Amino acid sequence: METKLAPQLHRREKVAEKLGISLRAADELILSKKLPSLKIGKRRLVSEEAIAKFIRQQELAAAR
Repeated sequence: METKLAPQLHRREKVAEKLGISLRAADELILSKKLPSLKIGKRRLVSEEAIAKFIRQQELAAAR
């Protein structure tokens, strides 16, 4: 039997902490859709994969 793990989802506070930015900056990234999120109930959650992809995009942009 194959067991699938649910993706790790983070609240905005954890997103801000992981990216080293303010809560306001995290909110702006989420609301502008530069950092994809999903809504569950009243909460906006960001996957670990979306955070990693955002970081990779920022690294590529900085390398140009």
